[in-house]
Amino acid sequence: MRKIKHVPFKQINIYHIYDYYDEPILYSFASETGELFVANFIDYEENSDTDVWAFLPVTFDKLRHLENSDISLLDLYKNPVSQITYIEKKNTNQDEFFIEETAKIKSSCLPDEDSFIEYEDISTLKNSIISDQISKDNRYGLNISIRPIRFIHEISVSMYTIFLKELQNLLIAIKQPKNFKTLIKRYVEDTTTQLQVAGTYPGSFGTKLLSNGVSSLINDDEALPYKKLVELFQETQNGNKIDSNEIVEKYGWLVLEHLNKFSECITGVKGGKIQAEIPRPGEKTEILDSHFTPNNISKFINKVDELSHTTDEETKTMSGYLTRYDFNQKKFTLTVIGENDKSFNYNGIVKTEREKFVIPAYGQAKLNVIVSSDHLNRVKERVTYELLSWESSDEAD
Repeated sequence: MRKIKHVPFKQINIYHIYDYYDEPILYSFASETGELFVANFIDYEENSDTDVWAFLPVTFDKLRHLENSDISLLDLYKNPVSQITYIEKKNTNQDEFFIEETAKIKSSCLPDEDSFIEYEDISTLKNSIISDQISKDNRYGLNISIRPIRFIHEISVSMYTIFLKELQNLLIAIKQPKNFKTLIKRYVEDTTTQLQVAGTYPGSFGTKLLSNGVSSLINDDEALPYKKLVELFQETQNGNKIDSNEIVEKYGWLVLEHLNKFSECITGVKGGKIQAEIPRPGEKTEILDSHFTPNNISKFINKVDELSHTTDEETKTMSGYLTRYDFNQKKFTLTVIGENDKSFNYNGIVKTEREKFVIPAYGQAKLNVIVSSDHLNRVKERVTYELLSWESSDEAD
């Protein structure tokens, strides 16, 4: 359980009281921001004369099922809307708030399995300011705006679509381990980094994006992709003054590859701004922001590109059939028969002295295998085969 500095609800609007003992001990309410909760008195600590309360986030639909006795109060704890619950400990001397993972609340504090609420009239809630479509609270946010070079009030639909897509891919790439070479399904489907368009504002082509999933508030690792995304854009402001090795070590090639793709889709803009909103329990939302320009990102990418191209060479001797040898065009084909009589053709460049071979012929080829990689482009590896020498021999059985 983690203590928070501020009271999470500055004002509450009680809608329905379900149980009463000198005061309401089980009720529903909305906070000043429109978030819906069920307040439940769960424990009394006799040694310190302290009342312990749990405040569970709920949706309108969940509350309606609770009031219709479709689900029990225990179901709110077992199948919570949010991973976290606010806990209040209150006595005559102090009033403290904490956040706790709902799944870790002590079993002794949980209601009984048959703790159903009998409440028939929900007209108050239906007619209140709370919408049937209460938005999820505590979501991560990204605000991003761009300034076109021309056509101040218009921008290409295809360009803007790719722009948002590459921003999404960049965030997912940051979420993944640095050694991954492609976007992995389980990270693509992670709701804390899946972005939803929540609103736009004209002129600067600003777009409000919110995570599809709700922040757990108590897992700092969840917020890292958003922090590193803004930090990456801040790094690009240094252009070609960066230390390429440090950048590659810090972010990994997959992130830089998607930054390169993002850069390619903003060539028609003057610049932009990105702002991350990270919810904090009982505190103000943490705001991080950075400006960016295509020119600076391009310089940043060009600097990193110095390390992007790598080449590895290895000499191999293979037995097979030389089915093509064209010295003038410098081309050859070596056919190797593998398991289950499956054949594989090695096509490459002739590097031998001019010779005449009877083909097709069986024998041994000495090949130089060159593996070249370009980490900033879609094709990760390119393999080139060079024929260094050839010796014909009798075909083995």
